[in-house]
Amino acid sequence: MRPVPVEGPIPARARVALAALAVVAAACGGHDDHGGASPDAGGDPPGVVHVELREYAIDPSAGSVAAGPVTFHVVNAGAEPHELVVYATEDDLLELPTRPDGSLDARGLEPAGAAHDVAPGESAEIGARLEPGRYALVCNVVEKAHGHGTHAGMSHAHFALGMRTTFTVR
Repeated sequence: MRPVPVEGPIPARARVALAALAVVAAACGGHDDHGGASPDAGGDPPGVVHVELREYAIDPSAGSVAAGPVTFHVVNAGAEPHELVVYATEDDLLELPTRPDGSLDARGLEPAGAAHDVAPGESAEIGARLEPGRYALVCNVVEKAHGHGTHAGMSHAHFALGMRTTFTVR
């Protein structure tokens, strides 16, 4: 849309109306029900989900997306390497089987897509064609503690520490 040139000074009443319109537009427009920007306001286009990984959380920009081609833009905002694996599952996250180290036992689950070894400050992209249903977004990295002392040889699984969330495809 091109601006319309105005000749001469803008009347005070018109300046007040324009200012009020700008305030209303800023307050009312541009956000969807998930707190993110709507596609027509410069946010994520349909089928695109931004996912932030950090210790120890997975934060997608939306909780659901329409079925079809989906692109996950993954950013590691944490200080440790992480991964994002997308699994189709109807099970509750807390009902998914785990290994003794606390990682997800993914036997029987087929990944719909994955971005492994995403270094701190780095990003990756996952493209997948997703059918309607429930999905689990997980980081299944397991870190082994090295050295000596009480924690030597112990491990911690990012999945067990909370790096998991559900995602719906409608």
